[in-house]
Amino acid sequence: LAQGETASLFPNRMMLTMWLTGFLTFAVLLVGADARALLAQGVEDNHPPGQVLKLILKMRRAVEIEGRKEQKTYDRHQCWCDRTLERKAKDIGDAKDTIDRLQKLITRLMGETAAHDTEIRQLQKDIASNKAATKEAYEIREQE
Repeated sequence: LAQGETASLFPNRMMLTMWLTGFLTFAVLLVGADARALLAQGVEDNHPPGQVLKLILKMRRAVEIEGRKEQKTYDRHQCWCDRTLERKAKDIGDAKDTIDRLQKLITRLMGETAAHDTEIRQLQKDIASNKAATKEAYEIREQE
């Protein structure tokens, strides 16, 4: 812009500074331009837009570094979550299989216990009957 055109568009230096700051901020955010390239095009280090640009670029680098750190942390924790989820799913499956196996074993053993209880009662009756028969036989023998 020529000197006369600048004066008509921006009535004072403050408005020009604000416009340049906004433009440079927009350019940095959209295009990701390097500060040195913009500074080489005429934005001075001590000029407010140049200072804002430097600050924005410094913030951008800090955010990018922080973002990489956060991504590494996220990846590490996500990997841990995936491994743990996989291990827990396997453990749950194994536990369900064990529960099924043990329930079947309990049912079988309860059936065997009931059968043995019946057998024990019968054997107790047989023993009592044998004792009575032995006693009777002993008494008969004693009488002879």
